[in-house]
Amino acid sequence: DRVIIVDSISKRYSACGARIGCILSKNEELMTQTMKLAQGRLCVPTLEQVGAVALYKTPRSYLEEVNKEYQARRDRQRDRHDGPGRGFLRHARPRQG
Repeated sequence: DRVIIVDSISKRYSACGARIGCILSKNEELMTQTMKLAQGRLCVPTLEQVGAVALYKTPRSYLEEVNKEYQARRDRQRDRHDGPGRGFLRHARPRQG
């Protein structure tokens, strides 16, 4: 009852600007109130809905490769800032696992 999962196409698939996603919870009161808000204010464009269906069919292997590329870019950028004589920034290195 105390867990809320919020997911979106824009975050999961790097689809900037896409405003389609979901909220999941076993908390019935939360879901009832969320549904009222969604029905009164939300209208996802048809094109985004079609695109979302296609994104959900994307092979996991592709997403793993994209994730590796983002990690490599993050590491390069971090190393540029953390190197000797390069300013005052220190970036935490994420734990593996």
